[in-house]
Amino acid sequence: TEDGGASWKEVLSLRYHDVGKIEFANEQVGYAFVYEWDPLGDGGYKTSKLFITNDGGDSWKLLLSESDNYFNSYTLHPDNSLYVASEPIYGGFARISSIRKFTQLNDESSLTQVAHFPFAITSIKFSPSGNIGFAVGIQGNKGYASSHKLAMRMSFDKGATWLEVNPLKRFTGFINTGVVTVLSDRMVYFCVDNKLIKFWKP
Repeated sequence: TEDGGASWKEVLSLRYHDVGKIEFANEQVGYAFVYEWDPLGDGGYKTSKLFITNDGGDSWKLLLSESDNYFNSYTLHPDNSLYVASEPIYGGFARISSIRKFTQLNDESSLTQVAHFPFAITSIKFSPSGNIGFAVGIQGNKGYASSHKLAMRMSFDKGATWLEVNPLKRFTGFINTGVVTVLSDRMVYFCVDNKLIKFWKP
């Protein structure tokens, strides 16, 4: 819509797909995360897709399509690069994931593998400055909720490297959504089960 919602036009139509999230880096560049599901199977997702627009959403092109990975978390860095965490749909009981970075320059997209983690990432967030990053998730076997434990990595160099730092290790309970709100380089809020936890650096 370009008239405040009075009228709408269709810019992307895909059968047997669900749109997970749309993020815009600026007025022109945006990303759409789309999941294809199998209508003849068990109804689960079989392919994760990432679309990009360079004209404010008027047109979209496929940037990435993977049938073996599920894009389970994504966030825009303050420098407008996009960080995507994915987890293999198949591949055993152990939960693992990886983070990749997308950068858009002059209509050309670059993809960089950043890190691999021995847990499933449920949330990636950066501080407003972009200096500090948090990757929070679940460590344990698929299908066994009793084995799930909170896992976390932190980045102190704008997402280039990730260290095993877990200020929440003294808290017990399961992490459901991995909700993270980063207010500054020194203060962050976590949601673990029914707990709201504030973490800050003096």
